[in-house]
Amino acid sequence: MKYFLKILFITLVFHSCSSPNDATAEAPKLDPECQAFLDDYANEINNYLDVITQIEQNGSGLDLMLKRNSIEENMQSFFSDPTMLKCGSDKLFSSKMDSLNALMEI
Repeated sequence: MKYFLKILFITLVFHSCSSPNDATAEAPKLDPECQAFLDDYANEINNYLDVITQIEQNGSGLDLMLKRNSIEENMQSFFSDPTMLKCGSDKLFSSKMDSLNALMEI
């Protein structure tokens, strides 16, 4: 009887994991190109925030100021990238971009 209950439990677990009504099956997904764009933009924001932290901690040395300016230029180029134009109409993409941009305002 105890083996029967274990088998029944395992069967129910596997059945519930493979259910088509699973929330992960319905979650919207981004186009891989759009996701790669977001990943690159997030990395650039992280680089920018790292440089800003270094400037706040160590003062504004010439090398840090040049690095900050370079990163700012790179970040601006993302907004004219064809991928941004292609993915910009996707609500999930726009939401993630808004979240990333909000990091800059903190």
